[in-house]
Amino acid sequence: MKAIRSYFKGLSIAFRSLRMVTWIYLFLFVVAVITTIPFIRLVNDMTGNSLLPDRLINGFDATALHDMLKTGGKSLLFYLKGWWPLVAGFMLIQIWFNGGILYRVSNPNGPFKIAAFLRSAHNHFWHFLKLAVALWAIYLLLALLIFLPAMLLISLKESPTDQWIVHIVLFSFVIYLILVLLLNISGDIAKITLFNDSKTKVVKYLWRSIKFMISRFFSLILLDLMLLVLPVLVLIGYYLLKKDVVTDTTGLILLFFVIQQMLIWLKSFFRIWRLGSLFSYYIRNLIVSNS
Repeated sequence: MKAIRSYFKGLSIAFRSLRMVTWIYLFLFVVAVITTIPFIRLVNDMTGNSLLPDRLINGFDATALHDMLKTGGKSLLFYLKGWWPLVAGFMLIQIWFNGGILYRVSNPNGPFKIAAFLRSAHNHFWHFLKLAVALWAIYLLLALLIFLPAMLLISLKESPTDQWIVHIVLFSFVIYLILVLLLNISGDIAKITLFNDSKTKVVKYLWRSIKFMISRFFSLILLDLMLLVLPVLVLIGYYLLKKDVVTDTTGLILLFFVIQQMLIWLKSFFRIWRLGSLFSYYIRNLIVSNS
């Protein structure tokens, strides 16, 4: 079965790319240290060394958020404005990585070369950025098309019950989640086709990828669900480990710091696994259609 073969092919590519996984992790770690530590110091200076930054970072303390909202949301707006450039910067870095990762995925044999990774990341960045913007626009459009009618339906009903509201919201969320799942598959296929064909017509290739996904719907859904199982289990395992532990000692803080770094490393590993599997699936179907 193509989905299963592609799944294990992607796993093989990920294991042959451990050096790249580690390099990506170290790159992100260095960027995080360089950017976030000076920013947190600046926030502390501007807020008079308030405890709010530490309380927010420590599990998104709800009390801290409540204190912010009591001031009319001005403090919360300050933090959102402050962190937004960092979030946007990391998102751009992740988009930039796509070209380098796909270069390795398409050439998994032999040693990993940083120069080739950087060159491919640079050459494909603009195409992948336009693709990301197109996908974000579709996500937003889907949210408006699904949740606005749901809100309208709730507002028009006289004396809606809590159960009825929950059912409407839950149904809308499930529909949106399914569509996002399908769009994510199409988006990754679009990255692969753009990289493989070295073309620049992003919208055209996104539409072609959506049609490719629809034509192989059940096979790609099976592959995608298989690829989601292990990352979801890892996140659930971390949540269960963390939820009842109070990190109030140096040893526990260090332990969970190491665990968090391992999760960041695994995130890159799972990403390469996913793109490797989808790349293998696409190439297999391309060979069959051309034969």
